[in-house]
Amino acid sequence: MDTETTRLLVLALSNRRNKRSLRRVELVSCGIRGPALEELVASLNQYCNLVQLCLGGNQIGLNGCVELGKLLQKSRLKELDIECNDIDDECIDVLIGPLTKNESLIKLSLSQNKDITTAGWQIFSALLRDPNSVLEALHLSETGLDDQGAAVIGNALAT
Repeated sequence: MDTETTRLLVLALSNRRNKRSLRRVELVSCGIRGPALEELVASLNQYCNLVQLCLGGNQIGLNGCVELGKLLQKSRLKELDIECNDIDDECIDVLIGPLTKNESLIKLSLSQNKDITTAGWQIFSALLRDPNSVLEALHLSETGLDDQGAAVIGNALAT
């Protein structure tokens, strides 16, 4: 989807009267990136019953993660798929606060984000150590998780 098409979708979502019925949004590998993606995620803040958001295969970027963080703080999102989005340590750092404050997220996919280093996994481990976390499923396939990162995740899960 090009920027103009994404912005038309944002406009439609923003102008939609019934903001209670939309529960799932799947925009996988649509080529959404930059400010248009940020606007899209921001427009979803209006949907109080949104429980599943799949944005795999786009280019979320740091600013998109900031908008995702805002959405996580306000929503009852149960599933978030942000696989294959060039998520890195800085993105994890932006997302970790909202992720730990979210009390409804049960499934998170970070698969195919190969730029997360051991430092990023250390930051992310706060979610796994959080006693209030209700996370049930965590997808980390093809993240380049090395032995040190795996040890960090393992230790967090053991607490």
